[in-house]
Formats: sequence, structure tokens, C-alpha cells
Amino acid sequence: MMHKIAVFRTLQLGDMLCAMPAIATMKYNYPKSTLYFIGLPHMEPFIKRFDYVDKFVAFPGHCLI
Repeated sequence: MMHKIAVFRTLQLGDMLCAMPAIATMKYNYPKSTLYFIGLPHMEPFIKRFDYVDKFVAFPGHCLI
């Protein structure tokens, strides 16, 4: 069975650095899974540095109209 794992938006760089070991562990435990990171658009270059995140999905955040 192919799993899909989504990690939704850690807010700032410090939160992201604390979350990366847990994200790496998820990919290690489910190597055949597709791991998505859903986060703020400016975090994409940072996320692309890690080979265990398969796809980045930009989420602009909450906006009031």
C-alpha cells in the first residue's frame, strides 16, 4: 500500500528546524510513501534542501476579505 503523508505548515524557521527530524523519521519509517509539505510560499527554498520531502505545496495562509 502506498501512503501519502502531509505535513502542514510549521510557522517560522525555528519551528521548522525543530520539526525536520520528525519529518525525516516519518519518511524513514515509510520509505515508499509520498511526503508532502504544505507551507508558506517563502519556505519552499528551505524545504527543497531536504530530499525526504517529495513535494512542496504552497499555502498562502489565512486572508480576510
